[in-house]
Amino acid sequence: GDGRVNILDATIVGLEWGKTTDCSGAYCWEGNDRGSQADLNNDCKVNILDGVIIGSCWGHTAW
Repeated sequence: GDGRVNILDATIVGLEWGKTTDCSGAYCWEGNDRGSQADLNNDCKVNILDGVIIGSCWGHTAW
């Protein structure tokens, strides 16, 4: 990503909302890079918890 938490991140979470993976392989979201980007807490689900992370970090930068 670009290191900033903004509408682009919220859009990724929205597009992947409700998706899950079984995390049985070496890479949980294998074949779905956007799912991996949206699953911010790495619980193999894209849900409200990921949305809360976006909201609580809104406007922050990673650098």
